Amino acid sequence: MGAWHQLLVGVATFGIVCALFYWAPKLWGRHLNAGLGGLQLLALVGGVDLAFVPLLVVGAQGMHRRTTVYAADSWGPANLVSTVGAYLLAAGVLLVLLNVLVSVVLRRGKLATDDPWEADTLEWATTSPPPPHNFDTLPEVRSARPLHDLREAAAAESGGSAPETEPAGELVEANV
Repeated sequence: MGAWHQLLVGVATFGIVCALFYWAPKLWGRHLNAGLGGLQLLALVGGVDLAFVPLLVVGAQGMHRRTTVYAADSWGPANLVSTVGAYLLAAGVLLVLLNVLVSVVLRRGKLATDDPWEADTLEWATTSPPPPHNFDTLPEVRSARPLHDLREAAAAESGGSAPETEPAGELVEANV
């Protein structure tokens, strides 16, 4: 019973929250608060586990989905723990919304550089947040990691040592 819920709610929630933390600098030019992010993670993980692990147990004991009446002696405690977990999960989602509100809307988040993660893909080659037209001309792309290639070339030109990497692949066409 709980596997379906854990998969859909847990995986989707974690994916969305992780994507928000990663893409916030590019979307809004500000980082989300990492301290509040840790609290969010605890609330979300704890909420998902408390909400859905008891459902795995009562499902193994024979409880069907959408059961409206059940023996309080057998399934009541597990359903109470599941309810507490659902509230904790909701609190985690509210913390995510609060973090976005404080960091982005109230502009208290740390300002982001254009490429805060030292990423390898083209979206990080433009400002954060990006202008309406990211690139006036199509950048030359010779591998799956074009920004890494640019950093390597810049290090070679400046006489610095470039980090060891895989050799660049063939020319890759990109639609930007």
